[in-house]
Amino acid sequence: MRKIFVFLGIVLVMIACAPQTENSEGLTIGLLVTLTGPAAIHGTHVAMGAEKAVEELNAQGAGITLLIEDNKNQPKEGITAYQKLKSADIIFTTMSGASASVIPLVQEDNKPVVTSLTYADFQEYDNVYQYFQTTQDLTTLAAEFFKEKGIEKVGLLSTNIEAGHALMDIAEKKFVEEGVSIVGIEYYTAGDPDQKTQILKLVDKEPDAIYVFDLRPDLIVKQIKDQYNGKIVFTDVPVATNLHKTIDELDGVYAAAQLYMIEGTEQNVKFEELFGSQDGNAEAGFGYDVINLIWKASQNGELPGSILDLKEFTGLAGTIDLDLSRKPTIPVKMVLIKDKKLELI
Repeated sequence: MRKIFVFLGIVLVMIACAPQTENSEGLTIGLLVTLTGPAAIHGTHVAMGAEKAVEELNAQGAGITLLIEDNKNQPKEGITAYQKLKSADIIFTTMSGASASVIPLVQEDNKPVVTSLTYADFQEYDNVYQYFQTTQDLTTLAAEFFKEKGIEKVGLLSTNIEAGHALMDIAEKKFVEEGVSIVGIEYYTAGDPDQKTQILKLVDKEPDAIYVFDLRPDLIVKQIKDQYNGKIVFTDVPVATNLHKTIDELDGVYAAAQLYMIEGTEQNVKFEELFGSQDGNAEAGFGYDVINLIWKASQNGELPGSILDLKEFTGLAGTIDLDLSRKPTIPVKMVLIKDKKLELI
């Protein structure tokens, strides 16, 4: 983790020192990411991917200026950070809670927004395009997995944050539609060292599996395993954070994974070429893809509508159908974490 922060510090210095020249053909992108606190494991990698994309595009003559501010994964901090990015042509914001407070302000300023790492739905705002796997993507994948494994009863467990509620609301509806019984839903405070009470409430109802959302899965998985012997299924977070490579307790856990995180895929080969030496996680891929998507669309019209006009976009995540919902499907697969590697199910 230390080398990630060192890298980011270099990135920020480079951006701050770069000459801020006006370029009628260029583009200024304001990036809001989490650089401090428990969720920094996500934001630092988004910044890594975004900076890599800007470096490549500018080498081709793009003329992109990237401004980065820390939203600290907090609504008020997100607003403060946005105030420093008023000069940007477009805002790239991450994390549901911090983005929810910023997007109405950006719309008032008549600026386009692209979000990633956001499970909350922002489709009510016509200036927003969301590039991230949707709650529907993740819950459909989990429902198919439960059906394949003969799992009939599931407990839902999540941190008590906006993204967690957004995901679990959809999960409950989707699982019930697919014939899976929900034995209970429990929420706990992020960062609280003891979630034993909530876990036991679910375990007492004897679920066949527990479906979990937590931005820091390394802090919750051991507590679940201490009290439960059934299947543990996470969203994409254990893979997205690369924690599956270092945390022993994640062994035997199921999770969703982006194609470029799975060894042997064409997408993974490209991802490793870009970020393997920096131990980049899945969020680096989203940072990289979003910058490339924004630049490509900006050359074809006014953002964010010009994204839809592209019809499709090929990035690290694969070829994406940029449908009219402004919230496309990002391919994800179910994997088993085994010996700190991903085994495709």
